[in-house]
Amino acid sequence: MTKGVARKGFDLDLAFGEMAEGKLRDILEATGSKVEVKCDDGFRDYGNVFIEYEYRGQPSGIATTEAQWWAIEFCDDCYLVISTERLKRWFKYYRDQGAKYHKEVAGDQGRSKGVAIPLIAWGGDPGLMGHLKREDLDAFGTTRRK
Repeated sequence: MTKGVARKGFDLDLAFGEMAEGKLRDILEATGSKVEVKCDDGFRDYGNVFIEYEYRGQPSGIATTEAQWWAIEFCDDCYLVISTERLKRWFKYYRDQGAKYHKEVAGDQGRSKGVAIPLIAWGGDPGLMGHLKREDLDAFGTTRRK
């Protein structure tokens, strides 16, 4: 059991994430595949999907997954499903691009490390993603907002 103080709203985030995981997992596991399901609310603000590789100094996320598929829930019942193999290639590409994408400290009070993959790379149209507009994004899909 982890000790310490959870950030405000962690319990709600956890419950929300577990609910999202259950819906899609049931569908994909019916085919015999393992799926890792993530929900990333931050894409609306930043135009990126954060892929974690370390949490509290321990390998996690993409570094430890045994799933053949990853599914990212962008909004209620709207998923992007990608093979873990392809996601790992994207992860390595954006990690190697440097500090613009490789986030040493992020999420959960800075306890997570990962890579921010631009929404454009996922084939997403930012115009469909709430308040983000195409003119808010640079050629790589990252936000220009201050």
